Amino acid sequence: MLQSWTLTHPAPSRQLDLDTVAALLDAARPAAPALALLAVLQRTAGADFLSLMQYDDGAPTLVDSLSRTPESAHVTVDCFALYRRHFYGLDAMTPLAGRLRSEARPDAPLIALRQGIHDVPHPAWREAIYERAQLCDRLTLLYAPAPRTAFAINLYRSSASGGYGREELDRVLDVAPLVRSVHRNALGAAAQQVGTPARVALAEQALAERAPRLSLRERQVCARIAVGLTADGIGADLGVAPSTVVTLRKRAYAKLGVNNRLALARLVC
Repeated sequence: MLQSWTLTHPAPSRQLDLDTVAALLDAARPAAPALALLAVLQRTAGADFLSLMQYDDGAPTLVDSLSRTPESAHVTVDCFALYRRHFYGLDAMTPLAGRLRSEARPDAPLIALRQGIHDVPHPAWREAIYERAQLCDRLTLLYAPAPRTAFAINLYRSSASGGYGREELDRVLDVAPLVRSVHRNALGAAAQQVGTPARVALAEQALAERAPRLSLRERQVCARIAVGLTADGIGADLGVAPSTVVTLRKRAYAKLGVNNRLALARLVC
């Protein structure tokens, strides 16, 4: 049975873990706040796959994703592509997201939804995503940190990990309102930036100072990765093929001793 919670403030009966609060406050930096928020929730919930979706008009878009292991990073992206193409209209959170967007209230509550594999209402959806990717549980945090825009953070557990336990649910639900506040502040900070070109320039400057071993092209690619551009977007921006971007990224990561965008963003911040 689908479970839901409506949250406004952290639970007063329990103290939030100080390490988690510190990590969330650090995540408010505008370089890669979405990925940093996902990383905090991954540790809090023990999730295997996480995605951040944005609802504006029409179908949701994937803002960022995170997986427990680098080799399984494609799972979330692949599943979202299927979800967006075929199933998001069947999801109980889609009309809720529409309602949050239409209300446009700065004090709108955060809604949490838990959907296990047996709660998926359509067999084709259950088979194409949950069974194919071996997922058994999804916890969603749905909120509107800015007017006319709703976001959903999905935390998936694999069949091997098993469903969420009561303590894991409590930890996520306790911290969820704070996640919303941090995301709202991060969006406000990003809105005050001149724009992506200015953020890229700042990232390039930071890399020039902190990673002098990078070549000019490697620095250009890493700066754009840190601010959230995809390989296709970077290729179009620099006038090179996406495959060249991937090669430069691999070479730069080896020099920097990092293996994902979150670690790179932390170096740039």
